[in-house]
Amino acid sequence: MTDAGPVTSITAADLDRAGLPRLDVALAALAEHDVACFVEIKRESVRTAGVRVAATEIRAAVAGRDAIPISYDSSLLEMLDNPRGLVIDRTDCAAREVAGRLNPRYIFCRAAGLTDMWVGPWEWACFGGEVAGCDFALVDDFL
Repeated sequence: MTDAGPVTSITAADLDRAGLPRLDVALAALAEHDVACFVEIKRESVRTAGVRVAATEIRAAVAGRDAIPISYDSSLLEMLDNPRGLVIDRTDCAAREVAGRLNPRYIFCRAAGLTDMWVGPWEWACFGGEVAGCDFALVDDFL
């Protein structure tokens, strides 16, 4: 098998052919089980669709559902209401400034990048490494 390179565009029809649910279908299925979820909006999706279109689509998809959009893209998050989650690569001054401006409900950081947790109105979430035996954890649960 050869690597075809990155996927730059996927349509709803592509998802249907691949047997993958669209976001609205996945959220509806989760709602039947009374569970909350985080919905990560990938940077590639924002670049492809544009910030305004991505924000409009996400707002429509999560409206009335127990689904919280999360993203590395602060320009997208600025267009979404709380609850929302900011995903960061590191806990440096620049990331802290963005968090302070956005006041997200959650801040997500890789376990390896979590060096400093700032006090604020948010909850910290760790992923990509084991925290108390879990691959993902709300940090407050283990402090």
